[in-house]
Amino acid sequence: MAVHPDRQAHGLGGKLMARTHDELDAAGVPQYLEATNENNVRLYRRTGYVDMQPFEMPLPDGTNFFRMWRKV
Repeated sequence: MAVHPDRQAHGLGGKLMARTHDELDAAGVPQYLEATNENNVRLYRRTGYVDMQPFEMPLPDGTNFFRMWRKV
């Protein structure tokens, strides 16, 4: 999920995540994601995600992504 850069910093991403988390939690479904930068990692940690091991995974081009898990 993503929020257009012109609409960021207005709480829209948090509202999208809260709605999705509510539905998945009610169904008993844990959540996995791959964050693409440190700002997103901080956001996801605030919403209950924890780092997986290995956490930082380099792509062939050298770009890193970060694996995270959220239990119900």
